[in-house]
Amino acid sequence: MWADRALLVRDAGQSLGLLTGLRTAKYPIVVTPDADLENPRS
Repeated sequence: MWADRALLVRDAGQSLGLLTGLRTAKYPIVVTPDADLENPRS
């Protein structure tokens, strides 16, 4: 199983979305797809 649920957080940025996911995770290990949590500016 890759994920146990999906969340929709409207009008939230990357940091709030990640924090929400970490707070609602039910397993002790959480893997994020982005290591540095920064987006390159265009």
